[in-house]
Amino acid sequence: MRAWIIGLAAASVVLNASADIIYVNVNAPGANTGMSWTDAYTDLADAFASAQAGDQIWVAQGTYFPPSKTMPFLIPSKVEVYGGFTGGETLLTQRSADPAITILSGDLNHDDLPGFLNRNDNAETIALFSLTEASTILDGFTLRGGYSTTNNNGGAVDFVQAAGTIINCRFVDNAAIRKGGAVWIDRGGVVAIRGCGFLNNSVRSVISSGDGGAIGMDNGTSGLTNVGTLMIEDCDFIGNTADGPTFASGGAIFVDRAVSVSVVGSSFEDNLASAGDIAEGGAISILDSPLDAVRCTFLKNNTSTTDTVSIENGGAIHHSANDAFDFNVVSCRFLGNESQGGGAIYVNTDGAFRLVGSLVAGNTSYFMGGGIRSLSATTIDSSTIAFNTCTRGLETGVGITCVSIDGLTVRNSILWGNSSSGSAAEAAQLSDATMSPSIGYSCIEGLTGAFGGPGNIGVDPKFFDADGNDNVFGTRDDNYLLRPFSPCIDAGSNAALPNDNLDLDGDGNTGEKLPLDAASMSRQIEDNGVANTGQGATPIVDVGAFERQQDSCLADTNSDGVVSPADFSAWVAAFNTMAPECDQNGDGSCTPADFSAWVANYNAGC
Repeated sequence: MRAWIIGLAAASVVLNASADIIYVNVNAPGANTGMSWTDAYTDLADAFASAQAGDQIWVAQGTYFPPSKTMPFLIPSKVEVYGGFTGGETLLTQRSADPAITILSGDLNHDDLPGFLNRNDNAETIALFSLTEASTILDGFTLRGGYSTTNNNGGAVDFVQAAGTIINCRFVDNAAIRKGGAVWIDRGGVVAIRGCGFLNNSVRSVISSGDGGAIGMDNGTSGLTNVGTLMIEDCDFIGNTADGPTFASGGAIFVDRAVSVSVVGSSFEDNLASAGDIAEGGAISILDSPLDAVRCTFLKNNTSTTDTVSIENGGAIHHSANDAFDFNVVSCRFLGNESQGGGAIYVNTDGAFRLVGSLVAGNTSYFMGGGIRSLSATTIDSSTIAFNTCTRGLETGVGITCVSIDGLTVRNSILWGNSSSGSAAEAAQLSDATMSPSIGYSCIEGLTGAFGGPGNIGVDPKFFDADGNDNVFGTRDDNYLLRPFSPCIDAGSNAALPNDNLDLDGDGNTGEKLPLDAASMSRQIEDNGVANTGQGATPIVDVGAFERQQDSCLADTNSDGVVSPADFSAWVAAFNTMAPECDQNGDGSCTPADFSAWVANYNAGC
């Protein structure tokens, strides 16, 4: 079959020497030359065989099958392949944005059943990028039903020493028995995956290890050279699984020895790494590679193992490196993830781990680090780590456990409500192997002052609704915005606010201070309703992952958003406890004069 395709490609060079667009429509009635919609190829493999560098292939709606179980579609280098057409379009912009209308299917016998039944006769791989260059594009398709049992890796797409870009595609119900249930990258170049969805893909190993339920990548050698770059942007990963009898790594994504890995603007929900002995990274597992995760959401990802001793897990992300590979998390949210060690994140790298402008809340571990377990030099900047739990009962380091001689730095951050056995003391918020973490301008429950540091407070940060309408921590409706008069408003250190090293706002300026919070709202917004207690010139940054965007209303003492007589009772309660809401005249103290000020503020409204 391969010889036939190569021969067809050679025969087609003259026919298509000047072609810019090759048309494919499974229902085309014409001459099958690919020269127009009427005469479109009915077999997509013919279009691939005839394409030359610089061509575009336009594929009409319908379902297309690779040539055979062992022969995938061969994607030509420097060719752009687009789905989503109905037939008749003259401009690329006229096609549908819905990838569901153009399907590349591995179900050769049309007999797939739910639960991965009747899959052994499916295509081993649906599409192959081999030695392709970065300008090679696959855009606007659904790829489903690939089942790699002989090749072991990549049920839908294989990259073999190849580069390329996949855009606006959906990968559904693909599987492999070793690595990369949907996409496998072997000794790749620069591979970019943008605007794609990965649903219910899996690796189901029967040998030892299953890695990368949706995407797997490694350098393909036993050497120590890192190869390839993986860029993932604006993608969704839902319900993907990596399963192995002994090991499993990366329910959605597994990478080993890449030059760089970046995951931006993507969401991970209900992904699972499951194994008999060791399971790592319910959503993402990265080995011996640098990782940047930016503006991502991790919800209810999980590692599952029958080994009750393993603690190197990471319910959402597992990052392990023997070399100095950095791990940066910027403006991300981790909610309701679970594992035995590091409910949200486990990290063990000789490089640095930085959590910046992020929320880690409502995650659970069996052992240490209900939120984060780190064996690396760790910096927590402008983040909120709250209401994470450890179920075993260890009462130290539930929010974050740092087991590194390089120590822990916490700045402009909130650690609150992290607990084990009901204890939410200072020790439950964080633990550090050096016993001398550097902490400044942070809000820590149970603060004793033993750690020292400037500007720290131990009073209720006043989240809007930390467990949301469902009254369950770690779910989508949890609200960690700051209520009016939160003591964390304008209480941070401008000097400690990190630079925008990963260009969060996309303006090209990485030397500016971090411009956005975890909700992509502006940082350093002055709240004229509260006194500045932080460090620096106005406006002073808030403590925690979220910046309050408006003035606190002085008369709305109970922070319900409405000025009403109930606020008087709330003011009396604030006066009796010397709470910040008591200070209605802004003189920094609570005195009877504040009652007259409250009346004036009430009459003025908000």
